[in-house]
Amino acid sequence: MAPPVPTNVITGFLNAGKTTAIRHLLARHRPPAERWAVLINEFGDVSIDAAMLSDQLHDKGQGTTQYGQDTNSGSYSESAPGSGDEQEAVTIAELPGGCLCCTLGIPFRTAITRLLRDSKPARLIIEPTGFGHPAKIIDQLRNFEQQGAIELRATITLVDPRRLKEPKAAQHSAFIDQAQIADILICNKSDLIGNDDRARFEHWSRSLYPPKQIIAETEQGRISANWLDCPTGRTRAALSSPGLYSKGVEIGHKGVTGHHGHYRDNGESLPATSSADHGEQQPSAADSQAQAPDPQPGQPLRLQNDSYYPASCGWIFHRGDIFDRQLLTQALEQLRDCDRVKGVIRTGNDWLQVNTSPDGTDLKATAWRGESRLEVIADDYKLGWDKIEQLLLQAITQTDQS
Repeated sequence: MAPPVPTNVITGFLNAGKTTAIRHLLARHRPPAERWAVLINEFGDVSIDAAMLSDQLHDKGQGTTQYGQDTNSGSYSESAPGSGDEQEAVTIAELPGGCLCCTLGIPFRTAITRLLRDSKPARLIIEPTGFGHPAKIIDQLRNFEQQGAIELRATITLVDPRRLKEPKAAQHSAFIDQAQIADILICNKSDLIGNDDRARFEHWSRSLYPPKQIIAETEQGRISANWLDCPTGRTRAALSSPGLYSKGVEIGHKGVTGHHGHYRDNGESLPATSSADHGEQQPSAADSQAQAPDPQPGQPLRLQNDSYYPASCGWIFHRGDIFDRQLLTQALEQLRDCDRVKGVIRTGNDWLQVNTSPDGTDLKATAWRGESRLEVIADDYKLGWDKIEQLLLQAITQTDQS
């Protein structure tokens, strides 16, 4: 049986630079001996991105095979701008005529199945439309992962930071979902932005929860190929970590480095600065988390910090732990006296963003599809961390072992 194919979703709002980033990866970082496959979803009925990507790869001497949708039958037929050689470097499939996340079903499953069967790629990259809600795509890809066909890797979201000052874009549900679900968040087009745009992105990216594995800055879609192999849904950054963002800085995580690695805008690795450069530093929460064992079903990873005022404690649960919404709400209501209770929790097939304050508990849907996690900050935690953990564990009523 063939090994599962590493699969990435590369997403972003309109004109964020997704296709440019994919073109960069294919042209500069695809190993010569590997065949890669790309599934592109375009909002309109006329395919543009797939054709441009194919043509530009041919200009660089890379053969492609392209599949297009038969709009009458919903099947896929080879339009073959390549030479027809079975060893073509890249296979491109397209799903035009709508938002992929809204038209999931037979066409999507057919496209993935055919790409995997016919192309036998070493890697699969999926580019949703700029209006796409990638959480639904991730949900569907989990089915292929459970069958052993693919292995989901990091979801990469590109952002044009100038969009943050446009309410129509920044408040769009797709824009918000794309940022929430990202394992890796990229400030693209850095050569076109000013200091105000950069500062706005920095402030916004640090406010996202859960924090990202990597927040970096680049231009012309020059993302690092190393990021493709970062894990998905398992952020290794601290639960609450000020200063996450820095120009070209990768937030340290187990899959890439054990410290903060630095990146040029073209994605090439630079030596990390040592403690001697900036004075001796204590291990960060991200470092501690990276060294900790993975959570097990019903046995969350606990990160406790009582050395600061106010004190804080966070829990990262096994991704299969499923909470009962009513029991979770009851547990959270007992934490209303805390300074802050914030998290993302899986309840059944839904993931919820959690915020509890003295005013009550707010639960709302989130695009997050990783492990459940919760952070509590309190200057007087009368219940104690052990009691709080017990309340949370009592709200877990099911474990998904898939």
